[in-house]
Formats: sequence, structure tokens, C-alpha cells
Amino acid sequence: MTTDLTPVVDAVTRSVEWLDAANGRDEQEITWRVGKVAEELGEAWAAWIGVVGQNPRKGVTHTKRDVADELADVVLAALTVLQSIDGDAGTVITKAFAWLQDISPKSTSARMLHLTCDVGNVAAGRLGGDRTVAGLRRALAETVFHSVDAIRSLGLDPAQVLTEKAHRVSARIAGQQDATP
Repeated sequence: MTTDLTPVVDAVTRSVEWLDAANGRDEQEITWRVGKVAEELGEAWAAWIGVVGQNPRKGVTHTKRDVADELADVVLAALTVLQSIDGDAGTVITKAFAWLQDISPKSTSARMLHLTCDVGNVAAGRLGGDRTVAGLRRALAETVFHSVDAIRSLGLDPAQVLTEKAHRVSARIAGQQDATP
């Protein structure tokens, strides 16, 4: 069964075009886009902590769908960086869904820990570790793969979650562009 990920790739392409028009695409801008991946991962962790009720003062504050939506933001942010550096977000997201067929699901907590390492590797690459496009691309691809798997670990359909999020992002960007004088 083939999953149509065209809305996801279209949303990423629109995001890159919108960001490029507003901010350009120099090394500093790519660093900011990497930072956005880390920010979105933080929001996913906050939602997961809210699902399990880990904070005794707050208790359960989020749903699994909230976590999935935040993980979709991680995917879109990582794909935006990938599209910005080599224009290949479509290949990475397609491979992520193919990869799901070949691996056993892990717990959501395990996937969240993998994601934390992945995003750390992305940031380390920008700070002077493996600064090659290939190294950054590999770390971003792993971030996408583990995010998609984490959505699956929640018992939700990653393609549906990502497609719905992509439609919302595209609509928001279109609204921003329409409002620009």
C-alpha cells in the first residue's frame, strides 16, 4: 500500500519558500531552522509528560493526539531543514514510511529518547561536529524516522496525522502570504 505524502512535501516546500522570502537562506538561517526542530521536540516532550501525568502538580494535561501533533511539527521542521539544504525532503519522508514496515514498534518513551539523541546530533553537526551536508542530512533523516515511528507508537496513523498537519500549515502560510501588502 502506497501512502500519498504529497501534502506533506507541498507544505514543506511552501514553508521553505516562505522562510526564504522572509529571511533568506544563509548559514545563520539554517541554524535557526535547526533550532526550530529542537523547539518542536521540546513541545513534544511537554505533551508526552502531560499524557503520562509525570508532573504531580499538573497531572494528566494532554492527549496522545496532542503528542502526535507535536511530533508532526518535529517532522515538518526537520523536513524543512532537509529541503533547505538539499531539496530532498520527499525522498526522506517516503523512506521513513517504508522503514516503518521493516521495524518492530517500540514504546513512545523509547522513541522520544531516540529523538532527543537525534536532535542533539543535528545541533552538534551545526556546532562543528560533522558539518557536512551528508552528516546533517543523516541526523535529520533519523529525526524524521523516529518521529514517524513515535506517532505510530501512540496507536495513531502517522500518514493521517502528518497530512492533517500539513494541510493546516499550508493554509496558515497561504493566509500569511495573502495578508502581506
